[in-house]
Amino acid sequence: RVFLVLQTMEIDGDRLVAGETHIYAGEHFLLSVRRRSSVGYAAVRARCEEEPELLRHGPGFVAYALMDFIVDRYFPIVTALEDDLNQAEERMFHKAAMRHTPQLFYRVKRRLMRVRRALFPLLEVDSRLQGSRNPLVNDATRPYFRDVFDHVSRLCENLEGMHEMLTTAM
Repeated sequence: RVFLVLQTMEIDGDRLVAGETHIYAGEHFLLSVRRRSSVGYAAVRARCEEEPELLRHGPGFVAYALMDFIVDRYFPIVTALEDDLNQAEERMFHKAAMRHTPQLFYRVKRRLMRVRRALFPLLEVDSRLQGSRNPLVNDATRPYFRDVFDHVSRLCENLEGMHEMLTTAM
């Protein structure tokens, strides 16, 4: 049996809202509970039901679909952070906006750190799932978990690049 806690994040207006999804799975079952998230997982269920040949691989495919859905929701957040950082950099060179630039940089830094703390642990979770013997990951589902790992890696690389840019700018 496997118990996972995945951090979720969504944009609500100008705020980042953090939540969690708990996944408890065994050889023939998967239970997920979401907390502080306005987006449900009906789309994940529909996707799984539309692909019965993959659903035959058991709860591992459902766990992958949940993880993939959660990770994909980070892409617009990282894009918004990139936009905020670019805006802060542009303001840095305008004398009229110079006074508010430090606050903007610190706002971006706080948001960036929140996203990093939520996203980086997914690298280890996914890596451990692929490397261990458990009912979720088998030869049929391993490529799907590798795909999630690649997405998380790409997001983390973007976050690291932004962190370096932010540090240099500050």
